[in-house]
Amino acid sequence: GGFMWEREPVDYDGFLAIMRQTRTTKLRRRVQSACDDLLAGPKLSLEETRESVQGLQEELEEALLHDPAVASLPPAQQRNACEGLERYMVTRLRGRLLGAHVEQRQQDAALHALILRLHFLSPHHLDIPPCRQHPHAWKEAVDALRRFGEALTPKEKLEASLDAARHIYSVPDLNGEGGPMSADEFLPILILLLIRANPPDLQSSIDFVASFRAAKRLIGEEAYFFTHLAGAAYFIEHLDASRLSIDPQEFERRMREDDDDEGEVEA
Repeated sequence: GGFMWEREPVDYDGFLAIMRQTRTTKLRRRVQSACDDLLAGPKLSLEETRESVQGLQEELEEALLHDPAVASLPPAQQRNACEGLERYMVTRLRGRLLGAHVEQRQQDAALHALILRLHFLSPHHLDIPPCRQHPHAWKEAVDALRRFGEALTPKEKLEASLDAARHIYSVPDLNGEGGPMSADEFLPILILLLIRANPPDLQSSIDFVASFRAAKRLIGEEAYFFTHLAGAAYFIEHLDASRLSIDPQEFERRMREDDDDEGEVEA
């Protein structure tokens, strides 16, 4: 597909340099005390956390852009300053934002266990033709999907899911056949590779990006492929034999087999 695969890396040191200037002392203190107040405050529900952090991000970003030290910069550096602020805040507050709620951790554990039981699935179960398969590109994509789970900020998680997509989309060129890949061909491959990767904290990573990436920056290709990734995780969570090229009894047997294996390990 005609994707650009564009990445705009964040110059975090550039952001810190602005915040260390004497003239931004007031702004710096405001950002730090806002984060301290949240960390010291009562534990909020996921919804309340999202609302308070998003509100705070918008308010502080507005203050940052109006600060003379930033207002005088060219647009790309202003964007970078906003990225830097977002990274600073999600990093400071991460303990409250990523998998901070029991129900999130339970959902992560359940999805992780389900994906382990699905590891018997192969390309033919998802009707992926040989011309769309490539061992090296797929390995790179699986590594990128694991990084999605491990990355510490929404921006880095988005970059990881974009990388995974880029590797999957590189297959027609590498194989020299089959023409450009369509979205309908992409999704089953993403689902299969997500099962192979089984990234840590998958559901809370998805929630983390959806909740704490500023909406105005959740755009373009990063947002497009993140939506696909969230859709693939949802598909896996609700997977049954009817969605696959597999005999229903065979599917049940393979899923039970893994339960039996687990039973033996515990015995």
